[in-house]
Amino acid sequence: MGQEPRLTGPRRPPRAVLAAAAGLLVGLAVLLGYATPLGDRALRPDSARAVVDHAAQGRGGAADIRTGATPLPGGTGDLTRDELTGLIAGQNDALARRDAAAFLAPYAADRQDLRAERGRLFANLLKIPFSRAEYRYQDAQPVPADSAGRRRTSTVTVVFSHQITGVDVAPIGETYRWTVTRPGPGEPLAITAVDGGAPDAAHRNTTYPAPWDAAELVLVDKPHVLLLAAKQHEAKAALWATRAEAAATRNLASWQSPEPTPGRFVVFLTPDHAAFERVRGGDTVTTNAIGVCVSLPADPAGRGPATPDFAGSRIYVDSTAQDITTGKAEDTIAIFRHEMGHAMVAPFQKRVAGNGPPLWVAEGFAGYLEWSDRSLERWYVPAARDQVRSGTFDGRLPTDAQIYADDPRTSSAGYHFAMLAIRYIAEKYGAAKAYAFVVAVYRDPSSVDAALRTATGLDHGQFEAKWTQYVKAKAG
Repeated sequence: MGQEPRLTGPRRPPRAVLAAAAGLLVGLAVLLGYATPLGDRALRPDSARAVVDHAAQGRGGAADIRTGATPLPGGTGDLTRDELTGLIAGQNDALARRDAAAFLAPYAADRQDLRAERGRLFANLLKIPFSRAEYRYQDAQPVPADSAGRRRTSTVTVVFSHQITGVDVAPIGETYRWTVTRPGPGEPLAITAVDGGAPDAAHRNTTYPAPWDAAELVLVDKPHVLLLAAKQHEAKAALWATRAEAAATRNLASWQSPEPTPGRFVVFLTPDHAAFERVRGGDTVTTNAIGVCVSLPADPAGRGPATPDFAGSRIYVDSTAQDITTGKAEDTIAIFRHEMGHAMVAPFQKRVAGNGPPLWVAEGFAGYLEWSDRSLERWYVPAARDQVRSGTFDGRLPTDAQIYADDPRTSSAGYHFAMLAIRYIAEKYGAAKAYAFVVAVYRDPSSVDAALRTATGLDHGQFEAKWTQYVKAKAG
């Protein structure tokens, strides 16, 4: 709650990029590693420990209940923290024991839709190779009793703290709200609703939905990729995983930096376009998107002094996009390479609101990897080539507004020029210099000019002038 993930970039299909009026793909990436199934590890059933109410900080008026038996404010008979943490501990114990009946027991018998959804979630969680997976009480707010005063209900903020083995460097917190009710005097608590919404607009939940919330999953496990897909796409999942693994292998082979980068990627093919748009959280800036990488901050309760700001990331890809459903292998691999490029550098970024690297660096690096397999004559999308040949190219590095422009041709050209900026550094000064430049900018976005001088020996204006000559020469 209140922990903003890093979500970057419109992702447009390479084939459309090469068509006359199309936009260039983009995306962000995800971090990753090797894993063992949930059932192969004992999960912690003791997550009902007391924790600081992070969500309440700065919200005003939020309850911060720290004494176990103290009832939530609202009157005699309200639910206590002891009862709520006990309920959560039971969920953790059922998950650790892989006991579906025990997991579903607290869910209201008259809410068959909710029980079906939670049963699907439970089955999904058992498929994911977690090294840590536990629910944790965060806070609770009472809901007024019904007109007869017979029910006591609370809205409970619960964090699902989880870490995918070999993928996440620290636990990540996914926030839910449970509606918990005591149906009658002396009766056990019942969970009557679950959602991923935040309690107010200022603290919208940016970690929901996770892949396991979205659909019944199938999983394909590759050396460098954990590919998740909706059950309805099971027949395609193996092919997607093969292409994603090819992308990961190429990206990792091209890494020219002594800095460690994620060696494995989580890729989720959403069940439909609507599910993909939900992941993007209402992002309307980029409407022709195929993929997105959400880099997720570490769970504050599980952070250590050496924990990076971003503990992991998830790549989401729209399974309905043409280059995913019927595209050539190289077009699909290019999409995955772009998104994985974002994931490879995400761990270096600091969580400073509104202070990420300029898009010509972020999208340029992802585009550099995306386009590295393509022949020289395909480097120019029509919009970029036409700008150069018509004389409307202004010789400036593309701005964020140009790269994420509503107009697809402006955006397509912006992406391509950004790619050529990183390509120019790699060609002229060596790939290691290009990687060092990108890592430095991610670590300190205010250091672009200093990092550029270190990599090239040029100030911003000198670099831009030489890059402009390079761009014009390439356009022919």
